[in-house]
Amino acid sequence: MTEVAFFSRFFAALLLILGAGLKTYQLSTVPDPSNYVLGSHLLTTLLVLVEIGVATWLLSGAKPRIAKWAALTLFSLFAVTAAAKWTAGETNCGCFGVIQIHPAIVFFVDAFVIVVLLDQCIRRARTDTKASGFKSSLVWVCGFIFAAFCIVSIQSLRTTSFNDLGLIETTNDFVILEPETWVGQQLPIIEYLKHVDKYALETCHLLFYYEDCPHCKQYIATCLETPETHPFVFVEVPPYKAPDQQNTDTVTWAKLDDRFKWFVEAPVELTIENGMVSQVRTRDQLEN
Repeated sequence: MTEVAFFSRFFAALLLILGAGLKTYQLSTVPDPSNYVLGSHLLTTLLVLVEIGVATWLLSGAKPRIAKWAALTLFSLFAVTAAAKWTAGETNCGCFGVIQIHPAIVFFVDAFVIVVLLDQCIRRARTDTKASGFKSSLVWVCGFIFAAFCIVSIQSLRTTSFNDLGLIETTNDFVILEPETWVGQQLPIIEYLKHVDKYALETCHLLFYYEDCPHCKQYIATCLETPETHPFVFVEVPPYKAPDQQNTDTVTWAKLDDRFKWFVEAPVELTIENGMVSQVRTRDQLEN
């Protein structure tokens, strides 16, 4: 096995293992689908297993040329995903879990791996040699152990009912908000809002947002340009990144209490009338 052939397999496997490990950490600690590379907990979990499987295959030395073609296909899909997010103006690819990396960087790294693997598949296929049976078996055993560890870790995030007002507390000290269940009720998190007068919440449009969420910022800009009969209350979800802004008669900038780890699928807008939630519009509804 040549040094170049070994490097191409090892480097590709290393990236896959790193990505799988960081996604596992995210899935087991942070219930935030906005960061998942495929936008879904289940699909991202399946992707973790695919990454581990291909990485193990590369390192095992079994059928090296086919393994490289499999890795080439996977990295090509990664490159397309990164390019799509780059052109869409997103700042986080989501390929490495909680570590935020710009899609442009991920795209060029994927492109480099694709070029190296393609060169090996086409020109240097005959230089690969199979690993010994013992080493190959050992690699596969390690791969299965790592995959089992990832699955157990992902399943460790279990949710339990916190109360009947659309709040769910997880075993990792996260509180998940489900505003869709608040219609017809009073706002259940009033005591957790900062920098807002309770009287401002009697009748208003309340919007949960993340400062680093492009969709949130775009919708806030639209709200500020569009006259409404009710005032707006924009509530930033921690961790805080937005600078403090001056409240006006029609716009209030509030924050969720950062003593807790909150999650809500943002942006989401609540219409509150006479202290009661009358309507909830989710991100998909706001974009239509």
